[in-house]
Amino acid sequence: MNFLNQLSNFLNQCCPSYRKVVIELIEKLDALDDVKERNERTMLLEDFSDNFIMPTSLWRELIRIKSNMRFDERDALKVKVRQHFYFDGLADPEIGINIYSSLLKPGTETFDHLRFKDFTKDAINENLTYPRSILNTLSEYYSAYSYSPIPQEYLSNIVHLTKLYKDSKDFYSNKEKVILSDFIKSTKFISDNFIPKISMNIFDKNLWKQYIACMKKCDPVKSLEIYASFCRFFLDDIGMQNEYKNEAKIYGPSNVIWKNCFEWEKPISKATNKKITTLKWDPNHLRQNPLPNTLMYYIFSKCDPLMRHKFHSICKSFFYQFPYQICHQLECDEQRKERSFQEMSLVTNPKDFETLNLSNLYISNSLFVKARGRNFISKCLIPTIYRCNAKYIEIAQQILTWRELLRIIGHGNVEVLHLKNVRLNSDTPIYLEDLMAQLPNIIRFRADCVHYNPQTITNLLQLNFTHKFKSFNIYNITDDIQVRQLLAFIEEKCVSIRKVRLGCSHQMSRENYISFCNIFGENVIRSLYG
Repeated sequence: MNFLNQLSNFLNQCCPSYRKVVIELIEKLDALDDVKERNERTMLLEDFSDNFIMPTSLWRELIRIKSNMRFDERDALKVKVRQHFYFDGLADPEIGINIYSSLLKPGTETFDHLRFKDFTKDAINENLTYPRSILNTLSEYYSAYSYSPIPQEYLSNIVHLTKLYKDSKDFYSNKEKVILSDFIKSTKFISDNFIPKISMNIFDKNLWKQYIACMKKCDPVKSLEIYASFCRFFLDDIGMQNEYKNEAKIYGPSNVIWKNCFEWEKPISKATNKKITTLKWDPNHLRQNPLPNTLMYYIFSKCDPLMRHKFHSICKSFFYQFPYQICHQLECDEQRKERSFQEMSLVTNPKDFETLNLSNLYISNSLFVKARGRNFISKCLIPTIYRCNAKYIEIAQQILTWRELLRIIGHGNVEVLHLKNVRLNSDTPIYLEDLMAQLPNIIRFRADCVHYNPQTITNLLQLNFTHKFKSFNIYNITDDIQVRQLLAFIEEKCVSIRKVRLGCSHQMSRENYISFCNIFGENVIRSLYG
């Protein structure tokens, strides 16, 4: 394969030093047999790529030779090609194209919860910090299922990032308008959208410098990687080398994948070998606290769970004085086989939860329970709770008293409440309006455990809700509910009638059921439970 002819136009534009090393590599490759000396060719290409930016044609050759790579080798190669500005799908689209997953494209992205099953900080940082069409849906989804609080900065930027996406028609003629926005906090998005353009305009130094400036705003340390790649291509640009050296003094050291390191760089393999410092804790100092106890009690009574968690992280004496175990999300699901502590959350199954012997549990954001034992919440969960401020609650297959349910939702900040196959034990019937009166901030509601009376809708219309419902599902509806009254309530309180699902009791009269079907159509089902 005659690489010299393929790369003639490319080499004519390169600086003399880079042109020289590439020609030397090509001459060595041409001297080797493609089949018999395959390993030697691989070693030559890999050695070159460890020290210099490798042209696209040579990357295709290396990927072709290493077509039977192991998974760990492919993952390592995906990291490497990004710093070589390799954007090409001819050899292997998975390595050359698909790694740029946040590349801004025309069209609308579709939300699929199966794509977003990682609720860690890193996943949220990756998915909520750049322009995309599904940001509002994602932010609501992550708010409910995240393992720790989402930074307020991310949520505040949603509106701005959504607008940037809507303005993305200007992106293709003027990328910097979108990419240089201060609202974008995703280094991956910046890389995914600059690397393809630089790959196709690799001699445009202004584009490189624009990339560096944009990355520096978001993550100055990450910008050192771009300097390092620049200096492995423009070998004769002493001015940029000096600028890189000065930046490394401020934000470094610069940890690089390259083997031909400058004096201010460190190979990543050495940079990751850090000494581990073990701190000894002396229990004799547990009770010592520089602040008066009265002041500490005041602070703890006023601060939110995240701030309490920070206090606990600072010093064990805070936890000794205020031993409330803060749980951002508690999930107890029969399908979970193993216990898992995820950041500030606990994911487990009901049987394992019983063995933990928890107490003073502060559930601050989400509660999800699905247990075969219908008294799990009553017997196991409620006794462990110090406080429940959960905004997102999903409970299935449980028997509760009204007092126990109020223990969970009584704080009044619930935004999502799903009660499926739940029974409320009470001396007097619990009507829909009784439950809704406890939920002034509700956005999504589902319940099959309430009763109705002729005044239910009238009473509901008198309640004040902060938001219109994005979904409203009620079941076991009886003849006490008049269809026209319910329609008036839905039109006033719901975002759309399409977000409503109604389950009519088998005891409802045929005439009333037909009226429901005529008004609400396919939103009506003849079922006790949905």
